[in-house]
Amino acid sequence: MRSAWISRLVLSGVSVIGALVACSSSGGGTGPAVPTPADPNATCDSYFDVLFTTPVTCAGLDVPTAILADEKSRFRTLCTQALSYPGEGITANTLRDCIAASGSQCRGTTGLAACLAQKGTLADGAACNSANQCLNGGCSTTTTVNDAGATSTTCGTCNKAVAVGGACSPAGVCLVGAECVNSLCVADASVDVGGSCISAISCKPNLSCNGGKCAALGAHNDKCVGSADCKDTLVCLNGACAAGIPLGGDCTKAPFGCAQGVCEGMTKKCTTLSLVKPGDACGFINNGVVGCAKGNCNLVPNTAAGTCPAVIPDGQACTPGDKTKTCDFLAACLNGTCTLGSTICK
Repeated sequence: MRSAWISRLVLSGVSVIGALVACSSSGGGTGPAVPTPADPNATCDSYFDVLFTTPVTCAGLDVPTAILADEKSRFRTLCTQALSYPGEGITANTLRDCIAASGSQCRGTTGLAACLAQKGTLADGAACNSANQCLNGGCSTTTTVNDAGATSTTCGTCNKAVAVGGACSPAGVCLVGAECVNSLCVADASVDVGGSCISAISCKPNLSCNGGKCAALGAHNDKCVGSADCKDTLVCLNGACAAGIPLGGDCTKAPFGCAQGVCEGMTKKCTTLSLVKPGDACGFINNGVVGCAKGNCNLVPNTAAGTCPAVIPDGQACTPGDKTKTCDFLAACLNGTCTLGSTICK
C-alpha cells in the first residue's frame, strides 16, 4: 500500500558542516552574522516530514502514531549515515535551507531536488555511494526499490557525467541535478510551461509534467490526467481539476474524487484510509479499504482480503518474494539478510 514513496531525493547524501569562524573588525565592531550550524538529527527529521509526514496528512492516511515515530527514527539513521559519506557536496545547512525553501504544500515541492544538486570533491575513479560525492557529478551506481520503500544501491565509482545541454541516451548518465529529456541533459526544476519533461522534477517549482510538457498546476476546470496536475485542494475528476469531496462527503458519482482518503464502498462516503500494523487484517473489509503500514497486504487467493506481513528485524534472514514477511521500513533484503543502510563505499 505504501510502496516506494522515496524518490531519488532520499538518495542525496548530506554532510556535516565544517567549523564556522566569526569575523570582527579591528575596531571591535561586530562582523557579519554567522549562520547557526544545522543539527543533523533535527534536519533529518524535517526532511522526513517533507517526504513522508506531509504526504500522509495530505492523502488522509491514518498511520498509527507509534509506527510513524519508528519510521522517522529509521529514516534519521539513514539520513545521518549519509552525512558521513566521503567528499559529500551537501552540508547539513544546505539540506536545512532547501527544506525551508520547499515549503509544506501537498504539491509543488519538486524544486527540492534541484536545490540538493550539489557536486562533491571525490575525483573520477573514487568509490562512491552517490553522485553528490563526486567532483564531476557522476557515480556509476545501480539502485533498486523494494515494497517497503527501501532503496538498495550498489557501490559505484565517480565519473564525468554529461553536462546540462549535452547528448544523453540512458537515464542516469547526466550530471547530478539533471535528467535525460529527449536525448538531452536538462537541469532539474529548469523547464518552463510548454517545455518537454519526463517528470515534474524537470519542471520549474509549482509546475506539473502533464503529457510530456511542463504545465501550471491546474485551477478549476483546467484539463488534467491525474490529481498531481491540479493545485492543492483540487483533484482530477473526469479529466478536469475540481474541488475534492471532503471527508464524509458523498462520492457515489465520483469514486476517485475524494480530496483525502478513499470512497468507502458501502456508505459511498469519503473516509480516511487506515494503515494497520503487521499481522492485522487488510484489504477490502466490511466494504472499506484497509492498508498496511509496513509492506503490502498479503491477499488470500481468490479473495480481496488478507493479512499484513510480519516484519523481519534488521540483521535477520529474509527470502525475496516471501509475501508473508517483509523487511522493516527502509530496510532491504540483501544477500538473504534484512539490511538497513548502505556500506560506505571505499
